[in-house]
Formats: sequence, C-alpha cells, structure tokens
Amino acid sequence: MNRVLTLLALTIAGISAFAQSPQVTVAKDLDSSGMDAIYIQEIKLWKTLQADDRTAFKANLSQNFISIKDTIQNRDQLAISYKDCAIGSLNLQNHSTRALGADAVLISYRLHIEMICRKQSVVEESNATTTWVRQTDGHWLAVVHTESPIKATP
Repeated sequence: MNRVLTLLALTIAGISAFAQSPQVTVAKDLDSSGMDAIYIQEIKLWKTLQADDRTAFKANLSQNFISIKDTIQNRDQLAISYKDCAIGSLNLQNHSTRALGADAVLISYRLHIEMICRKQSVVEESNATTTWVRQTDGHWLAVVHTESPIKATP
C-alpha cells in the first residue's frame, strides 16, 4: 500500500511540475505518431532553447549554420541573442517537409513564440524554414534557418 501511495504521489508531483513549465505545441490536426523525424528534431531544437540549454541548442546546429531574420547570425551569435530572454509558449503550425535530396530536408511552418526579453513581453509570428543536412555520422544538423515576420492584419 505504501508503495502504491508513493508512486501516486510521485506521479502527481511529476504532472504538476510538467504542467507548470512552458510547452511547445503543434497544430491540433497533427498526429504525433505520424510526424516525421525532422519535424520532431525541429521541435526538440526549440525545446532546448525554451529550456535555456544553449549547449544542447548549438549541438543541433552545424558549425557553418546561419540564421536569417532581422540580421544574419552564425550559430554562436544566435545562441547569445536569446541570452536575456525567457522563452514561454511556442506554437509550430502547418508544417511541411520537402526532401531536397537523400541527405537534405527543408521544413517550413508558421511559428508563434512568446518570450520575455529584458523584462519586456515579446510576441512574434513568422513563417519559418529550416534546412537540415545529414552528417557523415548519420546525425541531422540544421544548416540554415530563416524567419519572415507575419504582419498583423487590421
């Protein structure tokens, strides 16, 4: 009986802790069992940023990675650019993937991100694309990421 109560208490504590942390969400019409591996890797990339784990974030980016948004940034610059930001909710919607070859895949999606940067609330909506390339060891790394802001409609 004690063992059952202990397991129940741990389960409730785990659910409570999980419910309090910000989550990455995906469009409701997607079935996670049918998501392709690159989309799952893209979600994991955002989760590392959300968890403020810059080492894990950079580990998913190639040495020659570039990000194009307001400016062009390399891997280190991009990781540092989120230094003063706490990433809240993320929502990736309407993703599509396209094989560019046997070892290159392009993924595109609509990105909604909420964060606090230097005590200011920031909400961004953009069309995002990431190109992933399979490395010689079989791992996939992101080589290019772009975000184009979506203008609010009146």
